[in-house]
Amino acid sequence: MDPHSLAVLEFRRVVELVRERAPSSLGADLITASEPQTDRRLVRLRLRETSQMRKLREVNGALPWGGSRDITPHLEQLRAENAWIDGQDLVLVAEFAGACGRIARAIRGAEGCPELVHHADGIPEVADVEREIRRCLTPEGEVRDDASEELLRLRRGIGRARRDVVGALERMMGEAAHATAIQEPIVTLREERYVIPVKSGSRGAVPGIVHDRSASGQTVFVEPQAVVEMNNVLREQILAEREETRRILRMLSERVRHRGGELRTATAAMAELEAIWARAAYADDGAMVEPAIFEEDGRIALVGARHPLLLAALGERTVPIDLAAGAQVRTLVVTGPNTGGKTVVLKTAGLFCLMAQSGMHVPGEAGTGMSCFTQVLADIGDEQSIQQNLSTFSGHVKNVVSILGKAGPGALVLLDELGAGTDPSEGAALGVAILEELQRRGAVTIATTHHNAVKIYAATTPGAMNAAMEFDDRTLRPTYRLLAGIPGRSQAFAIAENYGLEPAVIARARAQRTIGEERFDRLMEQLEHERGAAVRERREAAAASAALALERRELEAHAAQQQRAWTERKEKLQREVRPALREAERELKEQLRLLRETPGAGATDRVKAAAKRLGDLSAEHLAPPELAAPPPAALAAGERVFVNLLQSWGTVVEPVEGQGTATVLVGEKRFTVPLKDLAHR
Repeated sequence: MDPHSLAVLEFRRVVELVRERAPSSLGADLITASEPQTDRRLVRLRLRETSQMRKLREVNGALPWGGSRDITPHLEQLRAENAWIDGQDLVLVAEFAGACGRIARAIRGAEGCPELVHHADGIPEVADVEREIRRCLTPEGEVRDDASEELLRLRRGIGRARRDVVGALERMMGEAAHATAIQEPIVTLREERYVIPVKSGSRGAVPGIVHDRSASGQTVFVEPQAVVEMNNVLREQILAEREETRRILRMLSERVRHRGGELRTATAAMAELEAIWARAAYADDGAMVEPAIFEEDGRIALVGARHPLLLAALGERTVPIDLAAGAQVRTLVVTGPNTGGKTVVLKTAGLFCLMAQSGMHVPGEAGTGMSCFTQVLADIGDEQSIQQNLSTFSGHVKNVVSILGKAGPGALVLLDELGAGTDPSEGAALGVAILEELQRRGAVTIATTHHNAVKIYAATTPGAMNAAMEFDDRTLRPTYRLLAGIPGRSQAFAIAENYGLEPAVIARARAQRTIGEERFDRLMEQLEHERGAAVRERREAAAASAALALERRELEAHAAQQQRAWTERKEKLQREVRPALREAERELKEQLRLLRETPGAGATDRVKAAAKRLGDLSAEHLAPPELAAPPPAALAAGERVFVNLLQSWGTVVEPVEGQGTATVLVGEKRFTVPLKDLAHR
């Protein structure tokens, strides 16, 4: 990707927001070093990884990252022959090895995360490195007494020798012959040998070796001759203990060196997982969505898109924008007032593409997506440079020349204030020519401008379209919403008036305008009003549709509830009436038996009565309800109708003609019901 474009779009500031969320420098450094990808397959893979990590975070919460860190410097240090590292560095290696195992197990145990499991499977098993280091070293990096039998023997010997020499010196200081010569009855160390403090004037009272003198010169530190050999024994054991300690550290270092390749592989895999974690955490914090990556080249669709840096600063006060380019519209010209948000539109579009192609989710809504662009090329902001002796216009031209050298199919070009900084007519003509050339080369271009000639070009050229930043004429303030399909006015006079410029000055400025410019502005104003009316109508229609959908859902829910209640009531009645039915059947059979044995009119009447009783019970409690007749094409208010969905009767509240529906009161609730779902007595 073009470094200048990444800089003017402030992509690295977004990267820094992601980097802050990495568990350690492993992932943070990988995020910093990563670049937007141009391989559609790889981009989709990274986006899936981020989505899967978000799902894992939602289900499992935090992963056990403790101990994950960059151990590469220690591994590099061990490349040299016979090199070894100290205990603290070895403990860091052990902690990293432990983190590898914990992270791998946590991810392999999660469901629905195949891409993450692939990374976890790439972490080699290095638990033995951790076990051996922890067996030999304390958490502080000190070699444990039982790291080896020899070390344990030496340290026990050192303890005994130390107690012997200190005991001998304490007894010596307690003897009456030495009492007056001792400066203070304390055994201390000098040059790693145990000594006692003797007054300088009494030096001869304690024969031995002087190892040090106090700053005042009043005290000398003497190793009495009687303990020289004892100190020698202690010293030899200390040296042997140090050598054994170094041997153990070298042994552990050799084990790490032997597993260096696997540890480097684990480091790379953990860095990838940390980077994915950081992207997921950033997406969760901003309630972002996974953008679609379109198959076709050069398409971009932003739905409810919020500039990520504005979102970080302003939160929900950030105004969302909708934008569509590519496909049939290869050139989108964004117009409108200064401070109206045109540059934010460019930066949002550019950043969304760069973020998506870096595996990041974006602060937009469902439906947001873009193609995988081969280049994102931007000319944004004041390019004036004193050092290079460039004016603003010259700076823009220099950037445009660079962009034209790279633009082609698959490139997204973002041009801010096209044709500005020079003679308006020449700047407009140059702007149109640049847009024509970019379209000829197959690039997708989004440009901002104030030039009417560029607006006319966008309105009259196939493959080009205008879009306007909305301006509220009542408040004389921009709304920061993007309206596609119409050019916007610069609103210079309205903004100047709002900032307090004298009306007389504004009136003289209006008088300087040509008739053509006035007509163009009136046309733009008319288009904006028509567009606003159309937008309001669509919003009202959408609201009405949503209300109908809600009412339909309520109706269906109520119907389901009624159906459940009816089924439960039927089952209850069946349970209650079943004994009576069995009794009626038994009575009918008994009367039939009696009829066969003693025929006569009385017996026949009793059989008919028993049969009628059985039939009435069945019809009342077990037979399905009688179907009502279909309603007429038109219903009058007050008519009773049967609502099939609810399996309930209701009353028509008001007749509805020509819409195929009726408003029906069922109980205390009103429902708008299609006529086909109603029945009539």
